[in-house]
Amino acid sequence: MLPPAPTATLAEIAQSLPDVSAAGGVVACFDADGTLWPGDVQEAILRALIAGKRLPCVRDDGRDAEDVFYEEYARLLADAPAQAILRGMTLLAGLEAAAVDRVAEEIVTREFAPNVYAEMVYFLGAVKELGYEPWIVSGTGERFVKLMAPVLGIHPARVIGLVTEIDAQGRFGWRVEGEVTYGEGKVRAIAARIGRRPALAVGNGRGDVEMLALAERALAVNPDPHLGARAQEHGWPVVEVKRPEPRTLSGWAIPKAPPADAGGEGEEADGT
Repeated sequence: MLPPAPTATLAEIAQSLPDVSAAGGVVACFDADGTLWPGDVQEAILRALIAGKRLPCVRDDGRDAEDVFYEEYARLLADAPAQAILRGMTLLAGLEAAAVDRVAEEIVTREFAPNVYAEMVYFLGAVKELGYEPWIVSGTGERFVKLMAPVLGIHPARVIGLVTEIDAQGRFGWRVEGEVTYGEGKVRAIAARIGRRPALAVGNGRGDVEMLALAERALAVNPDPHLGARAQEHGWPVVEVKRPEPRTLSGWAIPKAPPADAGGEGEEADGT
């Protein structure tokens, strides 16, 4: 029987990291939903669009459109998670991107910015102080995760996520540009967009396993059973973080993006 995965606190992990300031360009990759904050940004946006009758019904059989969508989404998530993620973004096909962005900003400001994991904010700050270049690598739509990046002190140019085409009329299309950023797709996206092996990778779910295996050091945060088992196999440390007390909205409006660090490749890569 394998020994349990080692447990630690984020403070202990931060204290164990080497200072890489002199090296420059050392990358740390973080998953987003469930790792940096509780919940799923893209699902929340889809729920809001369905509730506002802005998203076409998956099918019209007299049942509530939200119930129908989430039944189908749950089945896909269990059997083919990457396809579930892709399904969530392609449901937006035909909708005006600017209108969806307005809904997304409202949802992010109200539901997610006030509830980032306080421990992860501390850890990100410590990682940056040690000279690491933090990136977010998420299976959620890239344009939506970029709204959260400044809340965490990360420039939106250092966000990698799922990107779908925007047509000449400013509407979402069906075609995915680049990788479906789940599992091996995260590894390929890191190679294409960053071009460096991460020194550290942090994630919470089975879609992060390959990214964690790629990195020199891996950390599982609130891991699901699949990642928990892989952490046990590989000896990756496991950290449990808790949802913070909600903060007042006035202090957590989406801030403007911080200035990009000089000399990094990520500042030029936008992806949307």
